[in-house]
Amino acid sequence: MAKLLIILVLSTLFISTVTFLLVIEGSEEPQKASQAEKRPDPAAVLGPQLKSISTAVTRLSSDLGKLKSSLQLQLTQLDSRVKALDARVKVLSEPVEEEPAENTGDQKFEASEAPEKE
Repeated sequence: MAKLLIILVLSTLFISTVTFLLVIEGSEEPQKASQAEKRPDPAAVLGPQLKSISTAVTRLSSDLGKLKSSLQLQLTQLDSRVKALDARVKVLSEPVEEEPAENTGDQKFEASEAPEKE
């Protein structure tokens, strides 16, 4: 039983050592290949696209600024209209003084301007 345990431990150690060595050797090859390849400069490749995107963003920013000012102007105009309508509603909601209707005989007579006879 002890012999089997020793064989199992040694085989596991051997397999893990071989795997470790293969991983180390395998990782060196891609690094050498990537160093050998020369990749183009990303700024040179993406430069025209970045410039067009930048001009589009600038145009959108200016358009949004124009929209903002236009909407603020409209909001100001609407606010003034609402205030005018509120004033009209306030005037209309005030209680109305009742006056007698004309030609009904319910009119109030105040003192006449003619002097009284003595």
